Amino acid sequence: MFLQYSGKRLCYAILGISLFFVSCAHDKSSDNPPCPDMALHISGDTTIEAGDTIGLMATLFTGATYSWTGPNGFVATNYNPVIYQSSSLNEGYYYATASVLGICQSNVDSFYVTVICDRPEDVMANYKSPVAVGGNIQLYSASLTDSVQYIWYGPSGFTSSLQNPVIPSANYGNEGVYVVYAYKDSCYSKPDSVEVKFNQCRPSKNSFVNSLGQNHFFYSYGTANLYPNTHSITGTGWLGASSLRATFYSVNPPTGVYTINPAHCPASGSGPLTAGEVCVEFTDSTGVYQGVSGTVKLINSNTFEFCSVPFRLQYTTTTLFSGSGKVQF
Repeated sequence: MFLQYSGKRLCYAILGISLFFVSCAHDKSSDNPPCPDMALHISGDTTIEAGDTIGLMATLFTGATYSWTGPNGFVATNYNPVIYQSSSLNEGYYYATASVLGICQSNVDSFYVTVICDRPEDVMANYKSPVAVGGNIQLYSASLTDSVQYIWYGPSGFTSSLQNPVIPSANYGNEGVYVVYAYKDSCYSKPDSVEVKFNQCRPSKNSFVNSLGQNHFFYSYGTANLYPNTHSITGTGWLGASSLRATFYSVNPPTGVYTINPAHCPASGSGPLTAGEVCVEFTDSTGVYQGVSGTVKLINSNTFEFCSVPFRLQYTTTTLFSGSGKVQF
C-alpha cells in the first residue's frame, strides 16, 4: 500500500508492519498556484496645505498584504493609508509594495507628496563643551527671527520643547547625536544635529553666533607660516566675513595640546611664541580678538580645535565673549 504525503518528495510504502521510505517523482504543479498580474500603482494627494490630510492608495489585490514606507518614519500595511494633521515633515517620496501569501510579489511604486507651508529659518544645534560624566549637558540652538517653537530628539529617548534644554547629571547613555527642529504651526525647518561626547571638544558651526551675530564659522581652508619660526592654520567664515587663526611655535609643530598665551601673539608685538604656546585670533569687521586663556588641541598639521575660550579685543583687557572653534581640511 502506498500513501503519498502531499507536497513532499517522499512516498511511504507499508509492507506488513514495516515502514519503508521510497523516493518518488515530485509533482511541482500542486505546490503553488500561478501568480496573478500584480502591477502596483500608487495614487493620492500630490499637493496639500500643511495641516491637511494626506490620502494615499495603492492598487487593490484580493488577499494581498501591503508594505508602505515614507518620510518622517511613515509605515503602513493597508492599501489606502491616511495621514491626518500633516506637517512639512510629511513631504517627500512614499513607497509601496504588495504580496499574496508571501509568494506573489508586486513591483515597488513611488509617489511624491508636496506640502505647502512657510517654513522657519534653518536652525543650528550646539552644546557647551566640554562635558564630563555627572555634569550637565547644555544644548542650545541659535535664535531665529520668527516666533517659533523648538523640538529636540536625542539618545535614551530624549525629547525637549525648549530652545536651550539642559540634561542634568549626564551619563554615558546621554552621549550621541541630538537633533533640533524649529517649527511654526505645522511647518518645520530643516533639522540640524550635534554629537555630544564627554570630555571632548565638539564645536559646531554656530560657535560664535550667540555673541557675534551672524559670524558663522567652520570647516574652512588655508595655511601659512605668517611669522618666523611659527606655523599658522587659518580658516575663513562661511561668507568670507570672518576668520579664525591659530599660530603655533615652530614651523613644524608636533600634534598635542598647546597653552594659549595672548601676550606672546606675534601680531601683538609683545614677544615671540615659545614651545608649547599658541596664539588664537578671531577676526571680523569689528576687529581682531585674541584668546585670553585655555588650551588648543593640534590634531594634525591642518586641524585644530578649542573649547570655551574667552576672547578680548586685541590690545584691550576686557573679556567680551567665549567661543569654541575648529579648523579642519
